[in-house]
Amino acid sequence: MRSLGRSWGEFRKGRMEVDREIRQEFATEGRGKSVATRDEILRAARELRVPTEGRDLRDIRPDITRAIDSAEGDSVVAVAKAMGLPVEGVSTQTLKEEIAVRLRV
Repeated sequence: MRSLGRSWGEFRKGRMEVDREIRQEFATEGRGKSVATRDEILRAARELRVPTEGRDLRDIRPDITRAIDSAEGDSVVAVAKAMGLPVEGVSTQTLKEEIAVRLRV
């Protein structure tokens, strides 16, 4: 029984290590993508005609995300370019998702 208990403990420890590595990988994947700079956010807001005067970036980011959801292809591409995202061969929906990721909304 003692060796069975030890084996079970080693199994649980190994499983927890694998779970930790998977969580770290997902966290690293999310951090690998850079956060949009202030200038990129303001350029994106201008492209989408989102008001920025006297507003904090925390308030502008969600407005950009809402505006990009209803934007058409050319506007989405312009915003993606303003944010420094590659646009060649990328679908509009993927660009919208990448913009939201960069905005950290």
